[in-house]
Amino acid sequence: MACAAKAETKPAKCGAGGSVARRVRGRRSGSGCRCRCIPAAQKLPSDRIAGLDKAGMLKNVQVIHAVYATPDEIRAMKAAGATISVSPTSELRIGFGLAPISAFLDAEIPVGLSVDTVELVGNADMFAIMKTAQGIENGRAENEFKISARRVLELATIEGARSMGIDDKVGSLKPGKARGGRPDHVNTGRRTSAYSAHPAVR
Repeated sequence: MACAAKAETKPAKCGAGGSVARRVRGRRSGSGCRCRCIPAAQKLPSDRIAGLDKAGMLKNVQVIHAVYATPDEIRAMKAAGATISVSPTSELRIGFGLAPISAFLDAEIPVGLSVDTVELVGNADMFAIMKTAQGIENGRAENEFKISARRVLELATIEGARSMGIDDKVGSLKPGKARGGRPDHVNTGRRTSAYSAHPAVR
């Protein structure tokens, strides 16, 4: 497991646990530090999001991957106002596992789809990512209509923007919003991201 805290100008290394918590709190206090926790690729104990919650680090955080989130952790993310970003093609390619997208949506947690890393998955084809997400959820539920094409499109557009707190700027075709804008190109500093396929802080 490795963690890195990113300031506006250059990255700064940090360890897990308390130092990450201090950096996240620093970001919220206006220091300009944006913290991201990047997990190792092996399966780890499934209490890492609970650790983030215990440390008071889920508020205003976008949790990345969250493939091993337990029902209690899903409730904790909902209660804290956290959001989730999933990247099914990357998660399949790496072998992280399958994010329980429908469980997140059933809990009414804002969820967005992402590419993750182009170098890893080979392209930035959001339509392929939408198709993969829909196929995984319908296959898991053994129901062709568990998640509709329209709902998956929302996760790739307005819901993705909402999960980052920038839906007032991008995510739908409305007057005043950026045309052709991608959520990852708009930095409002509204959310801290915790990369947590295996959420990285106890």
